[in-house]
Amino acid sequence: MTDSIDTAGDVVESLADGLTLKHVESHAHFPKAYDGLLNVFSQLDEFQTNRQRQIADIADRGAGIRAMLMKAEECKTLETWPEVKKYYMELHNQNKSILGDFRVQIEAHQKFTASLKSVSQLIDKAARLRVGTPKSDLFSKCRLAVQSRDVQLLVRLMEFGAS
Repeated sequence: MTDSIDTAGDVVESLADGLTLKHVESHAHFPKAYDGLLNVFSQLDEFQTNRQRQIADIADRGAGIRAMLMKAEECKTLETWPEVKKYYMELHNQNKSILGDFRVQIEAHQKFTASLKSVSQLIDKAARLRVGTPKSDLFSKCRLAVQSRDVQLLVRLMEFGAS
């Protein structure tokens, strides 16, 4: 008995290789390993919500920027230089703001990717507790559980397998 999913995976793989087993199912309960899943999925939902809001915000600002650019060009044609300067300074500020929003979005995306990677690694560790068809079935059913964001199903699959 062990509390480490890694150690259990090593043991199952070694036994399967040593005994040339082609089909091994297992039931494994590693609550410490599964505890973070709910948190990861709530972070993923939060990321999606924030991303949609930021995209809508940037689109709204885009319309304002186009209007401001047209006014600046109109002032340039009329040679009202103080107005031209004012509009271009505002465009510059809007550009900096949008770039800042993109940086925030990039950081959030990196966290999102790291979270998905941790889920994938945990699925790999759970799959190492099985050999043959149970292992491949676990991968495909876990993939569906992740896509549907069903944390309880994902934990059940990792604990009891896909059969």
